[in-house]
Amino acid sequence: MDKPKNYEYTNTRTWLIIDPGEKEIEGADKKNVFLDGKFGNDKDIPLQKEVRLGELRTDEHGRLLVLASDGHSFSAVGAKDKDLDSEFDNDGWVDKVCDGTVHVTVKSKSQPDRDIPVKNRATIITGPPRFSSGTHAPTTLYELIEEVYERPRRREAGDAYKVGDVVFYRDIYPMFKRIYLLSWTNNQNSIRNHHGPNKMKYFAGPLFSDPTKDYRKRANLLETRIRAPVIDDDEANEKLRAEQASNEFMPLLGGDDSEPEEGKPNRWASLTQLQYDRLKKWAGPEKNFTIGVEEVPYESFDKIPLDEQPSALTKAGLEWSIGAPMYPGIEVYWVAQRDESYKPGERFRFADTVTPGDLTKGLALPWQSDFSMCNTHWWPSIRPDDVVAETYFDQLKADTKPDQLNQLAGKLKDRVRWARGIEYEDDENKQNSEMVRKWNKLGFVARQDYGGQLEIHIERQRTL
Repeated sequence: MDKPKNYEYTNTRTWLIIDPGEKEIEGADKKNVFLDGKFGNDKDIPLQKEVRLGELRTDEHGRLLVLASDGHSFSAVGAKDKDLDSEFDNDGWVDKVCDGTVHVTVKSKSQPDRDIPVKNRATIITGPPRFSSGTHAPTTLYELIEEVYERPRRREAGDAYKVGDVVFYRDIYPMFKRIYLLSWTNNQNSIRNHHGPNKMKYFAGPLFSDPTKDYRKRANLLETRIRAPVIDDDEANEKLRAEQASNEFMPLLGGDDSEPEEGKPNRWASLTQLQYDRLKKWAGPEKNFTIGVEEVPYESFDKIPLDEQPSALTKAGLEWSIGAPMYPGIEVYWVAQRDESYKPGERFRFADTVTPGDLTKGLALPWQSDFSMCNTHWWPSIRPDDVVAETYFDQLKADTKPDQLNQLAGKLKDRVRWARGIEYEDDENKQNSEMVRKWNKLGFVARQDYGGQLEIHIERQRTL
């Protein structure tokens, strides 16, 4: 069995917990409530290290803001510039990825002495930096938790189970759009592998969006390109997934069980069963879905109707986080897949048994190590693998006539490695150590305005 992190400190493991304790913040426009804790003790790790995990603030309306820390990691033992010696578990190392809870008490203006306790707590996770803006994982953390809450209803209904309403632009189109956008951060999902610009008009066209059209195109796409989800104790599902364990199926990412390998289904990512059931309903001959409209983001949080703001905050946090694959994960690890991690009947609420630190303690330590190693087919929605360089884009745009800018997205075929300059094929520990030292010099990938219609995402602000 693998040893736990910091195995040598078996008798003093509480000293490894960076616990800022409870912090209070009250009123509007407040700041500098720091989440400071300590790592180590006087015996095993003689130099206690002060560690800042983040900061609490409130805005001018009194709304809570939780800021993550600076992202830097360090070794609390040994040389200051010590190298890593493991992909996942580096003893004596400290990073600032963390999670915790928020409890709120409301005070009444008309009755200032009266405290109104709020029933539910909120959960906060501060993960590694997001180096790609505007890109989602094929399965987000929001959709993973949706699936967890759908499981009891599915089990209770048995063979009579029916998925709810399916709306094309809400439930189906976003999945296809995500694959296209990942073509800007991952070569395997790029235009060389049929997920590029030429496909977006196809996915949004009437053959897919209009329920009155012939369903067979939709059914063929589902059967020949979308990998089926895991269904426990189902022999037919197991056989189907084995047949689909190849790069012919989407999502074209690794799974929860190590590197992708043909014929091994758990080594390939798949959608949740709820996502797949929605696709089946959309692809079925009954044509039982509606078109809807493509979502337009609100200009500001204040524009969202008040009664929708809590759920909007929940979705805004979770839909930018990764729900699959988890090997072990980026913001959270496998614990997020388990039914017992959540409160039954109270959607998007972690169980009381989930305590601060439980959601992130299974991740790589420090975060930069796995962030460095998983550089091919794991987390391209936040950790780019292959990108369009700024100079290449600028030159190609300059050479493109104004009336041909709509064709520019299809011309951007060349990619460079995002972590170029700190990748060493023959020395993984050196590569991971370089990521610790130079992660903040790597580029950010974001949408680029250029005069055309299709989204283009390019790398900028690289200083390495």
